[in-house]
Amino acid sequence: MPCNLYCGCNRRYDMAIQLPKRVIRDRTMVQLFKDGRTLESIGDEFGLSRERVRQILVERGICSGQGGQALRTRRKKESVRYCEVSDCGRKTKGESKYCHWHKEQIENYGSFKCLVKGCDTPSLKYGMCNNHGTNFFINRQRGNVEDLNDYLKVQLAKVLMGKVKPTFVELRKFMKDNPEQFEKDLFTENVHG
Repeated sequence: MPCNLYCGCNRRYDMAIQLPKRVIRDRTMVQLFKDGRTLESIGDEFGLSRERVRQILVERGICSGQGGQALRTRRKKESVRYCEVSDCGRKTKGESKYCHWHKEQIENYGSFKCLVKGCDTPSLKYGMCNNHGTNFFINRQRGNVEDLNDYLKVQLAKVLMGKVKPTFVELRKFMKDNPEQFEKDLFTENVHG
C-alpha cells in the first residue's frame, strides 16, 4: 500500500512490518536503561545517538531518574555499610561490621570500653576513653608513668586509696606498700582476661 495516492513507494507497508521490531528494540532499551546502562552505551549497541535513545525513552514514559547513571548512583549509596558502633558514622570496608578504626580496637583491645577499671566510657584511642587517654599521654610526657600498664596500675591505686586527688608521690608510696595488688600485668588482664 502506498503512503499516499501520488507516491509509488511502499513506505506504509514497510512501517507496518518494522513496527514490531521497533517495539521490541524500544522495550529492550527501556530494560537496559532500568538495569543501569547509560544512554551512550545503549546508543552504541543499537547504532543510535545518546540523544535519540533519550527521546525514545521519553516516548515510552521513562525519565532519567528511573535508570542509567542515576540508578547506579542510588545502588552505590544503598550498598554502603556503616559501622555498627552507635554514633560512629564511619563507612565499613567489605563485609565488616565495624569501620577500620573500631575493627582495630576490637583486634587490639578486645572491646570498645575503656581499659581503666570502673570506667564504662567507650574507648577512643589506645583502648582508653578520651579523659584517660589524654591523662595517660600528659603523665607519660611529664615522666609520671612509664607505659600503659604503669598508668593502669596508677589508676587502680587511685580507686583502692579512695582519695579524691592523690599526688603521684602518695600513689607510688601506696603501690610500694601494697605490691601484691600491683604485681600482675593489668594491660594483659584487661584486654585478654
